[in-house]
Amino acid sequence: MCGGRWIEQRALLMQFSGNHRWFAPIAAAALAASLAGATAATANAPTIALHSSGAIADASQVTFAGFAAESPLDVVTVNLTTGERLSTSALTDAAGGLAVSIATRDQDVYFVQGLQGGNAEGEISVAELVGEGRELRAVDEPTVLRAQPAQAPAEPTVELAGESRVGATVSASLSGLAQVDPQQISLSYYWSNGAEIFGTQRYVTLPALALGTSPRLTIVVRQAGHASIAVTGTFADSLQATVALGTPPFPVMTPTLVGSPQVGSTLSVRTGAWSPRPTAFRYQWLRAGAAIAGASAPTYTLTAADKGKLVSVRVVPVLAGHGAIGVVPTVDKRVGKATATVSVTSPRTLSRSKRARVKIKVGASGIVPLGTVTVKAGGRTYKATLGSAGKASIKLKRFKRKGNYAVRVTYAGSATTKRAVASVTYIRVNR
Repeated sequence: MCGGRWIEQRALLMQFSGNHRWFAPIAAAALAASLAGATAATANAPTIALHSSGAIADASQVTFAGFAAESPLDVVTVNLTTGERLSTSALTDAAGGLAVSIATRDQDVYFVQGLQGGNAEGEISVAELVGEGRELRAVDEPTVLRAQPAQAPAEPTVELAGESRVGATVSASLSGLAQVDPQQISLSYYWSNGAEIFGTQRYVTLPALALGTSPRLTIVVRQAGHASIAVTGTFADSLQATVALGTPPFPVMTPTLVGSPQVGSTLSVRTGAWSPRPTAFRYQWLRAGAAIAGASAPTYTLTAADKGKLVSVRVVPVLAGHGAIGVVPTVDKRVGKATATVSVTSPRTLSRSKRARVKIKVGASGIVPLGTVTVKAGGRTYKATLGSAGKASIKLKRFKRKGNYAVRVTYAGSATTKRAVASVTYIRVNR
């Protein structure tokens, strides 16, 4: 998880009120300027720092200093990812310091605060930092302040609107702050599924990682000259508690097949247009409605088994966290025979004492044609059966007279291949 998004998070849970959790720590960014004078006037400013990071298994050590000696220091740790909160209090040493060990886990984000309050002027001292991961790597400069105690508004409430399903947009509002000038406050939003923060705006589109969880939203309210507060609302308060599967992608433009529906040709799928847009597609080609084994690519080459059958493909959109439907576009007609081509090789010139050999090759896209070929030359007719490579060879009888003789070759076709006729070739016979 990127730690940078937590730079402005300066708040920790300090107390509970009714059914809404809210806290009143110090808003660092808002108070830093107005309280600079008070901080500078203090001889021993409070500090917070990481110490021996990673030295303790699954824990980090944090040190505080600059607080009142031998006085209670409240330490609050909040896992901003899971919402777990731990509060403790201990006496500082004779120098005003305290070291604490904090249990931490990989990729979670933590907020650690030490607070000591109630001097003669009614000020409180606070030091806090944001850290990430098992070794609590600091992702921001620590905040150190002396300030007046917080003036918390009365129990603000988070209100959510929208649908509790993946892909839906949920919006948030905050009620109960009528006495606060909206121009004087800023709101920060933290949407979480209990394991990861997935949104930091007022509106959020529920991602796949929210599926099956009961998310919550914490809104941090900051006001210049006051401590910040935060209030948490859960989906169970306003919406369906558990996030459900999102609406299945629906074809705005139905998928289609392109290519010639004949044996040997390759058909391919145009997936059309969908809403919401899938991230991928799955394919299953069908022959007469039954799945073709191993045919799960976006293209399919028609075979002899498809001849005379209706071939189609099931297109299933894939979008994490959403349901799925299958759309089956079909070809306009049943699969026909493959188109054949016939090539002929024969001598251009020949003496009457020699016999001409005619070589024939029949080809078709994707298959090897079978069947017979017929050769007509010099008033005679010859037939041959194509071999396994679609080839045949015929030796003509001698021509009795000199002259030009036409050689005409016809392929009879087969169950999977159309009849085809070769271009006429000529043999010139000399004396």
